[in-house]
Amino acid sequence: QALQLTVIDVRGIEDRPSTLELNGESSEVDAFMPLVLINPEIKPLNEAVTGPEGCLSFPEIYADISRPESVEVRALNRKGEPFEFRCGGLLARAVQHEADHLNGILFIDRMSKADKADLKPELDELQAETKAARHSRARRFLKGQTKSRTPEVSKPSANSTGEYSVPRGIWRRYGVR
Repeated sequence: QALQLTVIDVRGIEDRPSTLELNGESSEVDAFMPLVLINPEIKPLNEAVTGPEGCLSFPEIYADISRPESVEVRALNRKGEPFEFRCGGLLARAVQHEADHLNGILFIDRMSKADKADLKPELDELQAETKAARHSRARRFLKGQTKSRTPEVSKPSANSTGEYSVPRGIWRRYGVR
C-alpha cells in the first residue's frame, strides 16, 4: 500500500478556533502541531457547514466551501503508530482539505458553480501564469541553465530528541484572508 502523508499546522489562528478530542478527552490543539497524518481515513460526524477556505495552490483565491464541521480521523502518526481522534472547527476543515489533496481533489472542485464562475478570471490568470512559468523553467532546463525543474525547499531537520520537524511556512494553508 502506498503511503499518503500530510502535515497540518493550525497554531496561531484565533478567529477560526479548532477542537481536538483524544480518547474521549478534550485536548489542547497546539500540543499536536504540526500534526502528521499518514494514510488518514476521515469519517464525518455531522452535517456540512459552509465556511471560508483557500489553498496555497491557488494564491489569493478564496471561496465558501461546505464540509462537515466535525470529523473522526484514523491515521498513522509521525512515528508510524496508529491513532484516532475527533476534531472540529478549522482543524476539521484542514484535515478534510488535506485528505482531498491526497485523493486528487482540489478545493476549487468543491466550489459552487456560481463561485467558480465569479472566480473564472482569477483562475484563468493563474493558469496562464502557471503555464508561462512552466515553459520558462523548461527552456532554462533545456539550455542547461538549471539542473532541476522544481524549486528547492527547506529540508526537515532533526531536533534535540531526534524527531524531524518541518518548517511551518511550507505546510501553512489556512491563514486569515
